[in-house]
Amino acid sequence: MDVRDDNMLVRPDGTAVFCDWNWPTAGAAWLDSLFLLIGPRGDGLDTDAVIASRPLLREVPAAHVDRVLALVIGYFFKSSDDPVPPTSPHIRNAQRWQGEVLWRWLGERRGW
Repeated sequence: MDVRDDNMLVRPDGTAVFCDWNWPTAGAAWLDSLFLLIGPRGDGLDTDAVIASRPLLREVPAAHVDRVLALVIGYFFKSSDDPVPPTSPHIRNAQRWQGEVLWRWLGERRGW
């Protein structure tokens, strides 16, 4: 549930392997695809068009997507206020940015 470039390994044959180093877990099949859209959304991608075009995502009820976005917003905003670990000096800024991206996205989706 934490698909980001720093949680990805590329094998010599080009195959990508994803691993959440801190909390490996399994979730609904569509979650990772949704989470992969956070960064591109922040960079201006029309993520709702992507969701509508992908079989794995387009069948997910909009309310389910919104609930997940709300949960992740809370996680990112809370985590962004935690102390900065010496091993990852930019993580809190990245979490704040992702929370802000999701807040704007959810607001648009909900008409706020």
